[in-house]
Amino acid sequence: MRPTDIAISNYRSIRRLSIPIHPLSVFVGENGVGKSNLYKSLSLLRDAATGRITRTIADEGGLNSVCWSGIRKRGEDGRLRLSARFDRLKYSIEIGFPGPLEAAFSGEPMIKAETIEATQGKRTVQLMERKNALVSVRGESGAWSSHKDAVLPSETALAGFSDGKECPESDVIRNAILGWRFYHDFRTDPASPIRKPCLAITTPSLSADGSDLAAALATLYTIREDAIDLQDAIQDAFPGAELRAWEASGLCEFDLQLEDMPRPFMNYPTGR
Repeated sequence: MRPTDIAISNYRSIRRLSIPIHPLSVFVGENGVGKSNLYKSLSLLRDAATGRITRTIADEGGLNSVCWSGIRKRGEDGRLRLSARFDRLKYSIEIGFPGPLEAAFSGEPMIKAETIEATQGKRTVQLMERKNALVSVRGESGAWSSHKDAVLPSETALAGFSDGKECPESDVIRNAILGWRFYHDFRTDPASPIRKPCLAITTPSLSADGSDLAAALATLYTIREDAIDLQDAIQDAFPGAELRAWEASGLCEFDLQLEDMPRPFMNYPTGR
């Protein structure tokens, strides 16, 4: 299940944005127009599915750093809002500062609201609603059941509250978002995860930090035996080069042999 629409409000340079998502969407623009912020906001949605969104915001400098800092209209609360639609299902989350009576650290990002909605024809039905620590779920009969203090203010109901019997749509959306992968940049210094030994485990999808790159490549070469498209891309980039990946003694390795180089480039110095 793929996303069909994404909406973002009050995130860094993005005041308000709603965009359709296609199987292949390419965003082009000059430096500083907000491409990276759009990308990072999508990554925050995945952090909502893992339950780490408030920690990620704290790591980025807190809400004061990530929230849109322009002039607001009177009455606007300035909350960070994100939502993703999957055909008939929609997940939304709002994050703001703690209220004066809430038990939290000063400036701590707190989840104020979450919702899951289903569209049936022209009718929209709310299936899950979270306000602060209260989570309410609509059952099959249409009746609401409330769960007080079901999650902490720093936790998402999407990740921390599980009631698959009453709201199976929550599991569907969470699993769909957890399938997203983001590859913004990779470290290439000597301590980079890419350059460290990698356990030989079948890896169909590369992790966000690239730490299992050798296993992902070796999976193509030795498990699936389907590296033709990858080799074509290598040939296009480096004519005459050969990318190799293998498993040895429980670890995966890879190297790149260029046509005019006497020794291959290794991902780490164990070699073969």
